[in-house]
Amino acid sequence: MLQKIRNYFIKEHSKTISRSGKDKKVTLSSMAGRLLLIFFLAMLIFTFVSRAAASFTVAKVSVSSPKRDRLYYSISGIGEIIPINEERIRVEQGYRIENVYVSVGDKVSKDRALFSYDMKVLQDKYDILQNDIEKINILISIEKLRLEPTESKSSKPNLLSLKQAEENLEIAKTNLAEAEKEYERSISSSEDKENESWQEEYESRQKKYNTFLNSYESLVFQQEKQLKLSERSVQDAKDTLFKSNEKYSEINPLIDSYFEAVKSKEEVAVYRAGEAIFEAFYGGIDPYEKHRDAVFNIALVIQQEDYYLWYLWNQLLRYDEQLFIIENDLQNLENSMISNDNSGQTKEKLRQSYNEAWINLSNILKEYERQLELLEIGVDMGSSDLKGLRRDDKKLKEHLANYRSAIEEETDIEAPRANLYNYIMGDKAKTAKEEIDRATLALSRAEEDYEVLEKEFGMARNNLQLELTELEASILSMEGEIYDLSDTLDGKRQAVKSAKEAVRLAEQVVEMAKLQYEEASKPNNNQATTQITELNIQVHNIDLHKKEKELEEVGKLIDSSGEVLSPSEGIISQIGIEAGRSTTGEENIKIGTGIFVFKGAFIRDENINIELGGDVDISLAGKARAIESEIGKLSINTDGMTEFISSLPQGGDYYLGEKAEFKISMESEQFNQCIPIQALREDNYGYFVLVIGEQEDILGTQIIAERRRVELVAKGTSIVAVDGLLSNSQVITDSNKYINAGDRVRIE
Repeated sequence: MLQKIRNYFIKEHSKTISRSGKDKKVTLSSMAGRLLLIFFLAMLIFTFVSRAAASFTVAKVSVSSPKRDRLYYSISGIGEIIPINEERIRVEQGYRIENVYVSVGDKVSKDRALFSYDMKVLQDKYDILQNDIEKINILISIEKLRLEPTESKSSKPNLLSLKQAEENLEIAKTNLAEAEKEYERSISSSEDKENESWQEEYESRQKKYNTFLNSYESLVFQQEKQLKLSERSVQDAKDTLFKSNEKYSEINPLIDSYFEAVKSKEEVAVYRAGEAIFEAFYGGIDPYEKHRDAVFNIALVIQQEDYYLWYLWNQLLRYDEQLFIIENDLQNLENSMISNDNSGQTKEKLRQSYNEAWINLSNILKEYERQLELLEIGVDMGSSDLKGLRRDDKKLKEHLANYRSAIEEETDIEAPRANLYNYIMGDKAKTAKEEIDRATLALSRAEEDYEVLEKEFGMARNNLQLELTELEASILSMEGEIYDLSDTLDGKRQAVKSAKEAVRLAEQVVEMAKLQYEEASKPNNNQATTQITELNIQVHNIDLHKKEKELEEVGKLIDSSGEVLSPSEGIISQIGIEAGRSTTGEENIKIGTGIFVFKGAFIRDENINIELGGDVDISLAGKARAIESEIGKLSINTDGMTEFISSLPQGGDYYLGEKAEFKISMESEQFNQCIPIQALREDNYGYFVLVIGEQEDILGTQIIAERRRVELVAKGTSIVAVDGLLSNSQVITDSNKYINAGDRVRIE
């Protein structure tokens, strides 16, 4: 622009000199007028340039005035569906779990079996409790003896009790002696069973079993090895057949693609499909490119100094690449799922460029082919070589043209298709069929061999397995005899133990009876001793009551075969036991009863007041429509989060423990000054906003961003309530670039 003004001054000065040379009168006032006009013209031009530059450098902003409005809040999270009530099933301590019949989420009816205890453990517990009760009764009897009348009344009953206790002791000792004899006889019988002949027979069977087992394992190893080799042969045959089919079957899909392209009447698709067939004919993309380069190089040698062929070749590559890029852009636009006016205009422009690129490429291709034809019919050195290189190209194009004509004219296409296929395959067509037939036959034979081997090996394995099973049964039978003796010994040993315990208790009774007799023989009974004895009896009665209650419960479990039944109808919400493990008494088994409700939890915000009856939307997975409910209960859980319970429509398509999203929405009271949340800014000194202001400078009045301090009153999801603005303030809510206070802006 400055250069143009400078040239204008030079031109005007030249005109002035020219006029003065011709004796034309040029006054100073006329010269000054021209210069003044030029100055104003330059100022006008610079003003327009300045305004245009400002339109690109000054930020564009959106504004909004504060208004009276409500704030809207929303809280979301994940919750689950739970029963409104839960009933806990008590688990006894120290018992082994035999079976567990239910799992979490199972619906159970009343009296349905939930799990069962090990019956052997229950029976042992029952016996122990009976012994404990008997001991407590004896202790109570002993304590009662201490409360018998003193010598002032009679000591004869105490003497009788002492004699009875001594007789009971003798009986207990006799029973112990008998139990010990029985135990000794059982040991002798066990030793007889484990004599030398029995041991030899047992070792013989064990040795025979190990021999058969080794033979079986060796046979299995060898068979698996042969089967694996046979299986590998089958797989190799399959791979060979697959490669043969793949090697010769790639042509048919290419011809099918060419057929579809012709039917679609899309010339670019026909061109691409034809190029793919040429690539397959020459053995791939690289060999085909080498062939085209060879044709081009020979043509250049023939043409010598003429660069027209160079031009055509470069244009051909250029438009082919341009067409490919536009195709990708169109495809990306289709896949972007964008649907608006801009995308429609972009697609239309791309489609127009696409058509133009194809027309250019098509014309260049025709001209390039024409030039090659002219070079072939010449007499220059290399023309015959060019003709030889392009012979296959022409023949293949001829077959493609015949096939295309048949498709377009809807005549018989089988013959031209077969001709095209056979020409592409050449001598490989017959070879392909023979190779595929050989691979198919090899696969069939390999599969037959594998089936025969598998059948023979299976029979051999079954025979050996049968013999192994019989030997194992005989060994287990001999071991069973020992196990039976072991069980018998355990029973006898327990009987001896019980007899010894009975002797010990009888001795205690005798000792206590002696003490009672001695106390009764004294002239006075000690009152303190009497009170202690009475307290001891009370303690023993408490223990007795507890043991009897426990015995009753164990008896009920034994009567129900160890099974624990559901006390009510419901759904299993928690089960903390496993089959085969012993219980600690702290395991939880809970049955959910009553209706289902939704439970959610969230971190409470002090600025958001959530009350009972608030709206909540519950979204189940896979359901398009959310369940509308209300907050029915609020509480604080152990993690310090606020929990709520909401009702659900009964009989709905949901299940216990199902996770679901929730969203609680609410609105506040009205505030006088509300602005969009994105307009609120914060620094080290508090909150502020940017508003529209004006500033005078050399260019006139400029619109700038000004900082205004505000006080945050309340904060919603998308709107905030503030204090400190004028009702007509224009608050900046958005801009196309980052701005600070004092920056020039322009309103959209």
